[in-house]
Amino acid sequence: MEVCDAVLAHVVPPLSKTVRGTTDVLDKLGKIVWHGEYSWATLDVASLYSSIPHDKGLEAIKFHLDRYSKYTEELKGFLLQAIGFLLKHNYFLFNGQYYFQKCGTAMGAKFAPSFANLYMGWWEETHMTATSNQYLKFCIRYIDDLLCIWTGGEQKFREFVEGINTNDLNLRFTDTFSKDEIEFLDVKLMTKANIIHTTIYRKPCSGITLLHAQSCHPKSQIAGIPIGQFLRLRRNCSTLGEYKTKANEMRDRFKERGYNNRLIQRAYTRAENTDRDILLAPQNKTYKKEFGQKISFITRYSRQYKKIVKTVKKFLPILYADSDFCRILIPGIGCVARHAYTLGDSLSPSLFKEKNNSKQEFLRYSGCFKCGHNRCVTCKYLKVSGEFNSTVTTTTYKIKQYINCCSKGIVYLITCTKCGKQYVGCTTRSLKERIREHINQVSNIKLSSKTNVTRHFQECNNSNLQYFSIQGIEQIKTGIRGGDLLRYIDLLDFSPTNQVDVTCYI
Repeated sequence: MEVCDAVLAHVVPPLSKTVRGTTDVLDKLGKIVWHGEYSWATLDVASLYSSIPHDKGLEAIKFHLDRYSKYTEELKGFLLQAIGFLLKHNYFLFNGQYYFQKCGTAMGAKFAPSFANLYMGWWEETHMTATSNQYLKFCIRYIDDLLCIWTGGEQKFREFVEGINTNDLNLRFTDTFSKDEIEFLDVKLMTKANIIHTTIYRKPCSGITLLHAQSCHPKSQIAGIPIGQFLRLRRNCSTLGEYKTKANEMRDRFKERGYNNRLIQRAYTRAENTDRDILLAPQNKTYKKEFGQKISFITRYSRQYKKIVKTVKKFLPILYADSDFCRILIPGIGCVARHAYTLGDSLSPSLFKEKNNSKQEFLRYSGCFKCGHNRCVTCKYLKVSGEFNSTVTTTTYKIKQYINCCSKGIVYLITCTKCGKQYVGCTTRSLKERIREHINQVSNIKLSSKTNVTRHFQECNNSNLQYFSIQGIEQIKTGIRGGDLLRYIDLLDFSPTNQVDVTCYI
């Protein structure tokens, strides 16, 4: 998906009517001389992402690859196959049910904006009629939002909209027409004395979404928000007087969110003294990852974030002993803080599922028990108990579910009863299948060095299985996104110096 997005992103810039954002819009409008017969108009595609037919979308991609790229035919074929696969394997989960999306692409897909952009670019170049274009003096587009300057009057514009709504591309346009002013993206456009004026635009339903000053985020991020917002305001307002008017409203919103006057005033003054032409100048941002770029250390933000970063940087030179690590880490590392856990993460999970109050377990007994089968090898070594003990932390934990040899998705504990060392493993198969493998490996002298478990029993007790003890300590009910099968490895304080080993599940 990332490969498709990277390739398509390079094809989007040549599109003549495409803009990258508000700055690009204001830059293009600044070059226009307004005339009395001009009118504003906007067009918006209803549900673009979910409306693009797969075959038409691939046809649009092929059109742009052939016209604007220098890729080989083999690479073009590969890209079309890859995009086709992504489009035709687009499913999602809601309330425990899987749904397949037959038309369009998911809005969260990485390549979706570029895909939609190219589809609209294809529509512009091949389906906009020349007869209607005679009244279209100016047109720019940001993905599915179009801004137009029209000269033919409102009736002609309605006919134009009706014409473009008659198409075989599954596109449906909504429109707005105005002689004097109109809203587009986050700016309001007005004309006075044949001059285009702009100001910031907030939807009537917009709430105060500014991050609270007391939020658990880095201080530098909190301090940077007023600066960014006031600079954005200065950019969107064409006159200094309009900036001051809107800045007073923004000042009140920041105060409501707990920002102090000094921080607000500093941001206000900086934006006021900034030349608007500098803010409107195009910025060519490149995201090329060079060989010597710093590796990112990403962790969740907390009050201990600075101490964690300081500790990581302090002991980073330890890794320089390895030649490969040294080559990669010598330039240093960049530390990035992800947002801290919030109440919203717990109260509003992204995976929706209705609550089911019915009890899933019919057995009232909890603990680890033998299955009782005559031929079960595991039963002989299984310790029947309702609790287990860590020989490192000396802490006793209760086994909260009913587990026997036939249970699946088990975190298990192997204990060497001679020396007390322990091993935590986990398996998605039945417990007896996995333990039978351990027993066979320990008892087979040819396999005595295969795993850490077999090596320990060979060195400690000459592979004597009478010291081999096994317990199932938790059954993980894995959800759609998997379960925490390795939690007990950290909980029991397992490390190579204290215990036998930790393992991946099999």
